[in-house]
Amino acid sequence: MATVTAFVSPPTKTGASAITITQPGAADGSGTVFPNGNVQLSSPWVNSVATVTVTGTPGENVGFFKFGFIQLKFITDDWAQYRGRTTADGSVFLALDRPPARPRQLCRDTYTLPNTNGDVPLVGPIIFYDGDQIITPVITPAVARQAVIFPVSFVMPASGSVIVSITFGDSPGRSYDVVQQNTQFAPARTNFINSLQTGAAYATVFAIQKGPASPIETLYTFQWNVRFRAHFGRNAAGNVVQLPARSGDVMDMNVSRVFKGGPTDPHFRRSSVTDTTLPVCNTVLNNASNNPVLHMSRNWEEWKVTH
Repeated sequence: MATVTAFVSPPTKTGASAITITQPGAADGSGTVFPNGNVQLSSPWVNSVATVTVTGTPGENVGFFKFGFIQLKFITDDWAQYRGRTTADGSVFLALDRPPARPRQLCRDTYTLPNTNGDVPLVGPIIFYDGDQIITPVITPAVARQAVIFPVSFVMPASGSVIVSITFGDSPGRSYDVVQQNTQFAPARTNFINSLQTGAAYATVFAIQKGPASPIETLYTFQWNVRFRAHFGRNAAGNVVQLPARSGDVMDMNVSRVFKGGPTDPHFRRSSVTDTTLPVCNTVLNNASNNPVLHMSRNWEEWKVTH
């Protein structure tokens, strides 16, 4: 039986965290107009490369062997506070990270169908971060961005080994409206973003599968997070601006070392990595955005933000 060994490079960060504000009614750099404005949070890229060596007897069939990254998101903080021009103009608290907007924390960070990236599950259900890619002809070393699958009839070459590299990259982003309409008043009064907090923690797993009938094996894992905490005000022209950082404000990304096996965090069950019932993270976020937890007051409140 062919054996599989792998090396996953320590994750690296490229780029920097940034907050970009588009005023209500204005367009961003792409020409998109935002009636309620837009606060765009951009994260660095986290990147890694897995190098796989398959060793076996020349002529041995290793068709449909599969290699790729799986990613789960297990912590989400996602809320913003808004205030009117004066304390008499009220305040709004908006949250996407708690029930009923977000019923559960753990989700699978992967694609849905249909999509514009061409991601599809060619063998088995949607589990891996990227869609499946059957590489043909198989060259060594081969490099791919998607989950790699050997062709069904592929056999080990005369050398007895094949090397494949699979790359991983992710750069989470979030956005908030600059203004909310406080309907505690008639007519509603405009409240402006005052502060926000977004945090996301991920487990990225490199896994293999020696054919559709075999279990998915988790070889290596690294964990990482992104964090944003920021405050905002209005300048003399009435535009919303990010204020200088105060105690507790942060924009960063943190990555762990690569360790053997699956996630060890207590948020995970042993079966979480391959649990096909987990909701897809983007679907969870879209549902939360459409049904946020929303509280409004006729005064400036210090909202209870924990959950």
